[in-house]
Amino acid sequence: MGYYVELIDFNAKLLEKDFDEAYRLMCDLNNDNSNKTGGRYPREDKDGPHNGVWFAWMDWNYPETCNNVKEILTALGFEYFEHEDGIIPCSYNDKTGAEELFLNSIAHLWVPYNSHDGFGNALDPFFAWRGEDGGMWRIRYADGNAIEESAVIVWE
Repeated sequence: MGYYVELIDFNAKLLEKDFDEAYRLMCDLNNDNSNKTGGRYPREDKDGPHNGVWFAWMDWNYPETCNNVKEILTALGFEYFEHEDGIIPCSYNDKTGAEELFLNSIAHLWVPYNSHDGFGNALDPFFAWRGEDGGMWRIRYADGNAIEESAVIVWE
């Protein structure tokens, strides 16, 4: 069981100069068990990381098994491409886990891959998603905040 999602559009880049901070912030997520969706049941009510609870599809001790932000993104299920000054997560097509939580934990670090659309409008960094039931949404990053937006499709 699970809900499959696919990354359908993106405009977010993580600059190489921010890799260490992103890695630290993503590793810090492991200290709070309240957002973890995987684990043994009955759930063990212990503080801090332990092998009884984890983020879905991740090792319970991923800060020890992932050496950098690229390895964390890969463990989450992302593919990315290397850009001249950073990386751009460009593909995800799997069951939903904690990918949005991890992306949102570094909201203030995302920069737009393309700064303007084809009409001269400034673009914020974002990731757009489609769920297995056809629902679509995107997470836009503005002023260090993660803003969830719903899709509206108009057929003409």
